Amino acid sequence: MSINRFSHVFVHGATPRLSRDTRLYTQVVLACQRAPYDSALDIYYIPPEEMRAINQQSRGIDKATDVLTFTEQTVEATRMNQLLFADAAAASLERRAEAVDCGSLFICLEYLHTRCVAAPHQNLPFLEYLKVALVHAVLHATGYQHESKEELRAMSKREQFVLARIDALERRFPHVFQKIDGFEFLKKQNNVMRRRR
Repeated sequence: MSINRFSHVFVHGATPRLSRDTRLYTQVVLACQRAPYDSALDIYYIPPEEMRAINQQSRGIDKATDVLTFTEQTVEATRMNQLLFADAAAASLERRAEAVDCGSLFICLEYLHTRCVAAPHQNLPFLEYLKVALVHAVLHATGYQHESKEELRAMSKREQFVLARIDALERRFPHVFQKIDGFEFLKKQNNVMRRRR
């Protein structure tokens, strides 16, 4: 699988390793989705205060959350996503060469970590939760929703498929797929906060 074709995936606000790992895992999800090679996606790692403000402004919910995905929701963009990201086995290279703006993802690592620490019996371990949340968000960016039971079933099935592919890549290429490490980022954030006090 050649994943270096997804050159328009950008990660903002992350440490170098977190940025590299996030890009790599995102590119795998896009490849599994048969996304056009020029698909554009911006991923932002943001603090809880910023996530809370975005969540309040966009959804009317006055609290932080783990991940938010914003895509272009025009009728034309929706049709294009349905056409380009269809599960048809024979996705033509011509269609894959077209550029598609998949939107923006916002990830709050502090929220994910706090949630894992507060209720470890109810949540995945932090690094696994980060991987699953990223896959879930990228699937939203490629058109998956879970407004109905059918949509939820389809998205869950696709999530399981993509995560199984990623797990296989992690086992086969452990030197490349070293898990998305959010701890380095959290340590850096804590050091910045201590200096501000």
